[in-house]
Parts: sequence; C-alpha cells; structure tokens
Amino acid sequence: MIRMPLVLATGVILAWTAAEASAHPPAVIIHPTVPPFGPPRVLPVAPVVPGPIVYPPVGPLVPSPVLPPLVRPGVGRDFVVYIRPAPLTPWTVYGRYDTRLEATRVARWLEASGYLTRIDSVPGW
Repeated sequence: MIRMPLVLATGVILAWTAAEASAHPPAVIIHPTVPPFGPPRVLPVAPVVPGPIVYPPVGPLVPSPVLPPLVRPGVGRDFVVYIRPAPLTPWTVYGRYDTRLEATRVARWLEASGYLTRIDSVPGW
C-alpha cells in the first residue's frame, strides 16, 4: 500500500532531475568605450634655484629642568582585589585591575560566589 506512493514519488523526482536545464543565457554587459576623464594634465614645475644655506643658531647647551611627575588622584593607580573564603583566613590577592569599576565588578561577582572581598588602591606602573 505504501509502495505505490513511494514509487510515484521516486518517479517524479527522477523526472525532475533528468530534465534538461533551462537556464537563461548570460546577460551581455556593454562597457562604455569613452574614458570618463580626459587625458592627464601635466602642470609646469618651477625650476629649483638653490639658495644660501642657513644653519640654526648655536648657543650654550642648557639642560632642561627635570620636574617630578604630576600625580593627580586616580591617575596612575591600580586597584587590587583581595579575597578570603572565611573570616579567619588571611587575605590573598585575586587580581590587579586598571579601573575601580572593573575591580568593583569582580569583587561583587566574588561576593556573590561566597568570598569576602577588599579593594585597595596602589600606585600604578
């Protein structure tokens, strides 16, 4: 009972695949033969006339003053996240981060995982 529809479906599939392809021929693209721009223009160049050689003035060498670096709050600082799994265990370093936002995000995630956390600000590189 199932054989007849199966045979018919197979026959239809074979008839579709055995038929010749009836694709359209490729479209012909005609390119313009006139260039969109004219011939390149050659601009006249002024002749180079050598002038007198002028050297920079020479004076005594004065070293520039060395100023201590300006340290503003929050600039050049790193933030270290410390963790401990229980109140009586020592603090251990979990990681060092460039911004307080990044350190706070990690600390909150660790607190949600059950650790006690602390963030300290230390001088950066």
